[in-house]
Amino acid sequence: MPACQCPVHDLQWGIPICRSAYDALMTERRLDVVARFDRDGEASLFCLACAAKVDVVLAAEAWAVDDDAENFFFEGYLLGDCVECLAPRLAAVGLPSLQALLDDERQQRPARAVKPPTPYELYEFASYFRADGPLEAATPAEALDAYIAERSREQRELVASLLDAFLAAFPDDPALERAFREKLYFDHLPGADGHTLRAWLRHVRDRLR
Repeated sequence: MPACQCPVHDLQWGIPICRSAYDALMTERRLDVVARFDRDGEASLFCLACAAKVDVVLAAEAWAVDDDAENFFFEGYLLGDCVECLAPRLAAVGLPSLQALLDDERQQRPARAVKPPTPYELYEFASYFRADGPLEAATPAEALDAYIAERSREQRELVASLLDAFLAAFPDDPALERAFREKLYFDHLPGADGHTLRAWLRHVRDRLR
C-alpha cells in the first residue's frame, strides 16, 4: 500500500505510529496495534512491544511521553499517517478502526493505570553520587552506604522501585547511559571498575532492598 499522498499529510493532521506498526500497515501485514494517550491526551499507535514500553514510561512521572521521549524511548523517530488514509490500512489487515482502538484504550487505561511514583526521591538519591552532593564520599560504594544508613526501609524500597522503572524504560545500554547522565545527573559512570552501568544499577537496587 503506497504512502499517503494527501495534501494535508502531516503529523499535525495525522497520528504518530511506531516503526514496527507503520511498516506492517504499509506492507499490508497484520500486526496487533494498540493506542496510547500521552499526558496531554494526544494519541499514538504502537505495536504491543512498544506499547509495553509506553506503559512503563507513563507509570514513571519523571519520564512523561512527549514527542522527544517517544522518539528517544522506542524505535527511532515515530512515523505517521493521516487519519483519512489510516482507515483502509487498518481494514486491509483486519484490525479495528482507529475509533475502536481509541475507545478501547479509554476503557482499558484506568485498569492499567499505576499511580506515578514521585520522582523527587530518585533525584535526591542521585544527588549522593554528584560532585556537589550532600557529602564528599571517596567512592560510590561509600556514597551508597551513607544513603542506606540515612533512609528507612520504606524509602529505600521506593527508590529501588524507581530504579526498576528507570531500567525498564531504557532497554538498550546507550540510551540508559545517556539518560543516566542527562536525567539523573550522576557524576559516577561505572566502567573503570569493571561493571556495566546496567549491572551497577541492579547492584544498587539490590543493596537498597
